[in-house]
Amino acid sequence: QFVTANVFASETSTSDLAAIYFLGEDSVDKEKRIQTLDAELIKENTSLAERQQIVTTGQSALEKFCTDRARDVKTLLRSSGTNPYNDYDKRAFKNSCVAIAKLPDAGTKLLSEAEHSKLMHQKESQSKASLGKIVLPDPGLTEFVRRAKRLLKETAISKTIATLLKNKVVARWVEEGVLLHTGDNASNTCRFCDQPLPVNRMRDLQAHFNDEYKKLVAKIDDELAAVSAEIDKLRKLHIPDQAALYDHLTTAYEDRVREWHSFVQIIDRFAETLSSALSDKKARIFEEVSLEAGEVPTWEDGKTILKEINKIIQQHNERTEGFETSISAARKRLEEHEVASYVKDYQ
Repeated sequence: QFVTANVFASETSTSDLAAIYFLGEDSVDKEKRIQTLDAELIKENTSLAERQQIVTTGQSALEKFCTDRARDVKTLLRSSGTNPYNDYDKRAFKNSCVAIAKLPDAGTKLLSEAEHSKLMHQKESQSKASLGKIVLPDPGLTEFVRRAKRLLKETAISKTIATLLKNKVVARWVEEGVLLHTGDNASNTCRFCDQPLPVNRMRDLQAHFNDEYKKLVAKIDDELAAVSAEIDKLRKLHIPDQAALYDHLTTAYEDRVREWHSFVQIIDRFAETLSSALSDKKARIFEEVSLEAGEVPTWEDGKTILKEINKIIQQHNERTEGFETSISAARKRLEEHEVASYVKDYQ
């Protein structure tokens, strides 16, 4: 019974002793297989643990990389006031990396050195006041020449005094002297030498400097004043100072303003020639005078320059109107550049 209960135990056995099993040759092979699998399992578990450690280390490195790069972007783009980059963090950096990594070519987001410098300067700039556009004058240069030529050909008819015709300086002096001896200044005694004036001398002088003469002189004076006033308008035309514009516009603006000043110098020389001819005509009132004006400056050239200046002023005003939008756009492009330069490392 002992043998039956203990050696040949079954599920219904009441023995307190553990069962004794007999293993055949086939069972030995299976045991070896189990031991081999156990060894492989241990090896795989060890490998898995090592890989998990590598993943953990990589994830930590990635988190640190994103944190560091996000801090760089934040430092670059933060500012006073309301600005989303003031709270820029690794999550925002990751999102940007993912978005740029999906592009066919992330390199398109990289900026040249000049572009980067321009945007950096732009995002640091402050808003400036809008500027008024230049009102384009119309000096009518060709009309000035036409009127001047007509006046230079016009002559006064009078009973002339030959000596006064020959000496223009003396003629001007005598003409002024007549005014000092007539009207409210009437006198029969010469105010220069204090001698009596010859009989009929004042009458002869007044015949020389008659109303026709005076009218032509007055017309010439009016034309001289008109030329001076119109040219003076061009000289004093208000051109906004380039310091009032945004820095990225100043180079082009300075070039156009320089062109305008050069054009005004041409106008000045033209006006000087015109005025000189008219002044000469006053001294030669009884003869025709020619005008050596040369080529008349084309006002269209000046108008084109002023229109270009106005275009730059318009760009300035548009920048002022959309200042915050342009600053935000500049920051966004700089962020994309920074992210694009690190996207390969992120991947």
